[in-house]
Amino acid sequence: MRWTAVAAVACAFGAGPVIAAGYVGAVYNFQETQFGPFETQFGPFTTESDQWQAEGAFGFLDGNFGGQVDAGIGSDAESEFWTLSGHAYWAGEGWRLGVVLSNTQIENDSDPLAQVSIGETSYGVEGTYDLGKDIVARASATMGDESVSIDGSIFFLPSESTYDSWNLDAGISYYITSNARVDATIGVGGQDGAFWESDTSFFAVS
Repeated sequence: MRWTAVAAVACAFGAGPVIAAGYVGAVYNFQETQFGPFETQFGPFTTESDQWQAEGAFGFLDGNFGGQVDAGIGSDAESEFWTLSGHAYWAGEGWRLGVVLSNTQIENDSDPLAQVSIGETSYGVEGTYDLGKDIVARASATMGDESVSIDGSIFFLPSESTYDSWNLDAGISYYITSNARVDATIGVGGQDGAFWESDTSFFAVS
């Protein structure tokens, strides 16, 4: 049942820089997921995955008000995924605070018995704070609605199901030059629904 780990991708995907004036880049994610509700049938288990993502953004700042649209596409050993996000924020002296709305789609056909499609719409708050001339701290908190569609029949799995999701992350951006940046992000998240619950932790470097 390798595809079950795909539900956790939505938490980590799109966890790149928030409230940036514009950028293009690539992200590598290492993710560990712990699954619990299978304990009575199969025993608890943990999965690990490596993910690659290419992303870009375009933004503006007019006085103290700014906005940004960003998108990304990526894959891991089992699935392909893409995302689109919109941001609006208020900027102060060395800080920015705003809201975010995003949609993520995940397609997994690695299991010969079923094809899994996952869609998540999430919303929340995010912000950045300048720690120095070249270092920016970032954080965000989001909640979401996640839908899972299974084309095929595996044991007792439903063909359609919905879940509540959540995600907390924080990170640091270091500007090597005004046009080159290194990012590191850590976070936690999870899904809660009728069929399964999962807790996720992730680390991303870009």
